[in-house]
Amino acid sequence: MCDELYNTGFDSKDRISASAGWTFLPGNRFGVTYTGYKAENVGSPSYFSDNDKTSKIRTSTNRKVNLNYQGQTNDGFWAWSMRYYNGENKRNADSANNAPKDEQQGGQAQLTADWSPVRITAGVDWTYYEKANTYDNPAAFLLTKTKLLDDRLVISAAIRYDQFTMEDEDGTSTDDSNWTPSVGAAFKITPELRVRANYAEGFKVPTAEQLFRYNDYGYAVLEGNPDLIPEKSKTYEVGLDFNKGSLHSSVTYFNTKFEDKISYVNPTSGYWTYENIPGATISGIEGNLGFDIGAFFDWSVELAPYVSLTYLSEYEDDDTGEDLYYNPEWRMSYGVRFAMRDLGLVAKLNFAYFSDQLITDYEGTGQDKLNGYTVADLTIAKTLFTFEKYGDISLKTDIRNLFNEDYQLVQGYPSPGRSFFVSLSYQY
Repeated sequence: MCDELYNTGFDSKDRISASAGWTFLPGNRFGVTYTGYKAENVGSPSYFSDNDKTSKIRTSTNRKVNLNYQGQTNDGFWAWSMRYYNGENKRNADSANNAPKDEQQGGQAQLTADWSPVRITAGVDWTYYEKANTYDNPAAFLLTKTKLLDDRLVISAAIRYDQFTMEDEDGTSTDDSNWTPSVGAAFKITPELRVRANYAEGFKVPTAEQLFRYNDYGYAVLEGNPDLIPEKSKTYEVGLDFNKGSLHSSVTYFNTKFEDKISYVNPTSGYWTYENIPGATISGIEGNLGFDIGAFFDWSVELAPYVSLTYLSEYEDDDTGEDLYYNPEWRMSYGVRFAMRDLGLVAKLNFAYFSDQLITDYEGTGQDKLNGYTVADLTIAKTLFTFEKYGDISLKTDIRNLFNEDYQLVQGYPSPGRSFFVSLSYQY
């Protein structure tokens, strides 16, 4: 194995983002946003152990247009929103990395009535994309929230109906539908302490690629499984929130039971596919803690250390008792925020930690896990000019992987070392 991964550069990458809005009545606003991206001659180096020094993604482009409208009546009893988006991705590569044009579109519309203390929202949702295959997902939902006991008790409930249709390029199709309910409650014991509990069901339909995909990589074949059925889940969680002054904290226990979970399997050497496993369980604890030292001592600056973590006490296949792949036992984010608002200076030092995780050895090296790692990122932003009526000009510096950690997010593809980014932005 070489000490350096070659063919990771590119000739150019261009990004554009623009948005505009119009408030034509009190509480009524129409907006449009456009984002675009284009990259040329991006290296496609393949695995670290089999470095391809010549393959390129010649061009890669995407664009997305988003239209939205929000409105309400003068008394705020009725409120509504609508959104439509349309996007497209294209890629032209040298080899099997080539991909057809990927088009997406969709929309949402919802209407809310606020009878205080009861608030009800009803709406529809639609998602559609087309690649070599198509995916069509219309849905409808209803949710309600009720506040009782002088707003100390909040009860929420929702139900969603989804219908899915997927079709392969040869005309093979499959469809399904599902109802997914959820219910939750939160009770404020004191002004600082709140207890909460939630139950939700989930439904994940197999993607068109999981159903119909076929790729021959030479060293292995990955083939879809048209007999896959949707995976379902039931999640229970209970938690506590404690917030007082400069202190913000929460802890949550969660337990998710899966049925027919979709998973990679290797039935024969060099041949991979997808199958439903009978069941799986993921449970654990999430926690967050933050404290603004500056606010506590009434300083003019913000100095706020923080930490958030997720610990999985169980993540296993119920049938075999084996641990699930791609689930690190520990995830943690911690660091400190610093701000001098009067000077327009904001800085953040963040550390992200992921423990070891089991993986599928697509590279064929015998490696059965990705090692844990900690990556630090430093961001510093400074407002350079402020115009009372015409916005701000700011300078931002990012140093990613500050300590040049050697780590992988995906087997065989080392992540970038220390990287520097400087940007100048104008916001109006």
